[in-house]
Amino acid sequence: MKDPDIRHYIHMSIFGIVAFAGIAITLLIVFRSNYAIYLSQSTIEYGDNVAFVDLVEAIGEEPVKNENRISENTIQMEEYEVTFEGYDPYVLGEQEIIAQFSDDEISDEKVKITIQDTTAPKIKIKVDEPVTMKLEDVQKKKFDSFFSVSDNYTSSAKIKIKAYIKEDTYTYEDTVNLVIEATDSNENQSQKTIEIHIEPEPEPEPEPEEKEEAESSEESQKTNSEQSSSSSVQEQQPAQSQQQTQTPSQNVTKPSNRQFLFSDGYNMGNVQSACSAALNSSGHSGACIPLQDSNGIYYGMELVFY
Repeated sequence: MKDPDIRHYIHMSIFGIVAFAGIAITLLIVFRSNYAIYLSQSTIEYGDNVAFVDLVEAIGEEPVKNENRISENTIQMEEYEVTFEGYDPYVLGEQEIIAQFSDDEISDEKVKITIQDTTAPKIKIKVDEPVTMKLEDVQKKKFDSFFSVSDNYTSSAKIKIKAYIKEDTYTYEDTVNLVIEATDSNENQSQKTIEIHIEPEPEPEPEPEEKEEAESSEESQKTNSEQSSSSSVQEQQPAQSQQQTQTPSQNVTKPSNRQFLFSDGYNMGNVQSACSAALNSSGHSGACIPLQDSNGIYYGMELVFY
């Protein structure tokens, strides 16, 4: 064989090998693409225990049906099975899942999912509306016992809570709205409102002098009540004339008799002392005589001079 023929043969052989290798690589790429894993969604909510096979909607060009999902992590196709590694729903961020085929000639496939937290905190109202509060308590924001807050990811102690009255101005007997806002560590936020009715303004405290007068009046009423009870007992006993005799002053005109009546403000506790005092100051002899009506009820005392 001549040299040009040999060189031509070598060139054709090399060309054929390269062409065959290219075709083989192309077929391999096409072949592998037929086993790519396609998901219906690539995100999972934090804490949701979703079976991974429920997310797989196709392997290559072949759709996955419900009957193909034979377990939480295995899919049975016509010519092979695919088993998926597990994932952790309580770890936020991207996770890589490896799919292993029962056919050793099929290489493993990899697919990525993302665990995310998009759930807002839950606000639980613990009181019946409307809530009635004192104006002072509203101003001091005493709202902590009205609600509780929880979240699927952030602990209660780390949830940001903002509670405020929506209205800029308010006073006694107004109805206002308490706004509660809760934000977790991933900036998910929820909001609720509670209606609050403010109590009327309380009666002012009496001044010290007025207070003393009120206490004195109460004490006087108590004394009168006790004396009235005492007089009821005395009315059942014969009235006794209490006489006090003094030596009349010579050449002095006898004063007129004087009555001390309960209707004028006297009572059983002070009528005797009032009558006696008047007698003593007159300088005349006389007597204090109890007065009774036709029913035998005492209604005062009369100072009779001799």
